[in-house]
Amino acid sequence: MAASKSKNVDLHPELARVLEYWQARYLKAGRVPALRDIELMDFYDIADRMIIADRVGEIPDETYYWRFAGTTLRDISGMELTGKHLHETHDAETTAAAVEIYRKMAIDGQPHYWARPAGVIDLDRSFIHYERVVVPLADDDGALVHLMGVFVFYRRSAQSAETGTTDRVVQIWLPKKTGA
Repeated sequence: MAASKSKNVDLHPELARVLEYWQARYLKAGRVPALRDIELMDFYDIADRMIIADRVGEIPDETYYWRFAGTTLRDISGMELTGKHLHETHDAETTAAAVEIYRKMAIDGQPHYWARPAGVIDLDRSFIHYERVVVPLADDDGALVHLMGVFVFYRRSAQSAETGTTDRVVQIWLPKKTGA
């Protein structure tokens, strides 16, 4: 897999950056990098759109815990994700789809990309969609029990959402809340 391509989809530079970072550490170690191999300060500028999740329990009875979820994810979802389990923050359908993907990643050690609706509507009634890349990370014993991902969000018109197109429209930079 080329660092800037995934299934013939040109990756957003921030998604490609995380993937290339992970791939470089994979090549250096000759294995899936461990969480301790990642210097999180390398991503300070995109931390607001990142997640780190931990698998809790053994497959197939596992759940996933949000060790860290950035502030943009909190603002879009309307709740703090950090410190909660996946099933507490997502509907049953999304949880089941994510668990299936995360489980496969824990078994095959490969990154995952997807583009999908965020499930929320922006104030101006345009639909928010996102793309994200998630990479598996190992614990100190080599077990693939951590995930790290980054999201980029887009605004799509109601018309493009109705037609099912996956064309990107405009990348949105969500405003930072100011004050208390």
